[in-house]
Amino acid sequence: MSYIERISYNFKRLRKLKGWTQVICAAYGEVDKSYVGKIEARLMKSFGQEAVEKWAKIFDC
Repeated sequence: MSYIERISYNFKRLRKLKGWTQVICAAYGEVDKSYVGKIEARLMKSFGQEAVEKWAKIFDC
């Protein structure tokens, strides 16, 4: 499993564990819903350290 595949898989898993829709998740991250969809669909070409840290805080990881 590639780095992006792992990020995508865990992002969706954590979002669902929280019981959040993509819309709610996007609101917490202050991003558009389409951005969340792109992460989960593995359409992101990269996902930097700052983004990982931001979402880890949002998901309480």
